[in-house]
Amino acid sequence: MSDHSSRARRWLRRFWQWITGISIRYKLLGMVLAVILLLGLAVTAQVQAQLAHDLRQSLEERGIALARDMADDATDLILTQNIFGLNQKLRATLETNPDVRYVFLLDAQGQVRAHSFPNRVPPDLLAVNRLGPDQPWRVQILDSDEGLITDVAAPIFEGKLGTVRLGLSLIAGWKQPWLLPHAGFCSPPWRLSSWAGWPCCS
Repeated sequence: MSDHSSRARRWLRRFWQWITGISIRYKLLGMVLAVILLLGLAVTAQVQAQLAHDLRQSLEERGIALARDMADDATDLILTQNIFGLNQKLRATLETNPDVRYVFLLDAQGQVRAHSFPNRVPPDLLAVNRLGPDQPWRVQILDSDEGLITDVAAPIFEGKLGTVRLGLSLIAGWKQPWLLPHAGFCSPPWRLSSWAGWPCCS
């Protein structure tokens, strides 16, 4: 034990002698380089955080626009009981928007009217992001097996005909997964314990 401590003291003494032997010029140069490095890291972190925030906000705005457009188009299709046209609209939305992972429509009682999943809508998905009365839309971040999903809910005909639910993949939408840890979510994402796989139209 004493042998180890004596070697540690000798190493510290040699290190201190090396530090004190460096000229003041090189010491100042090292301090300047350290400050520049720290400032560079701080600026980089701030830029990444701001960029991630802007991208997340842009994705939410796009999701809201898609959901509200879907709600407007679904109104006439529901009133005319055009179920075929409704399913074609869901398919077209997924085919033209690669970052949209799913779309489904609920009636005024919360029952599934149409959806893009291969089998059924995951029960966990039905239990989250419920639209309240007089809400023009609602956004919630969900944590699924496919990664983080921006889930958007929008009313159909002021909610009298139900609700549109649409999910966008953060990773597929951003194409830069390194931004995800800096996304600055206001609350932790809601974890989905079950996931029914890829939408049938992807």
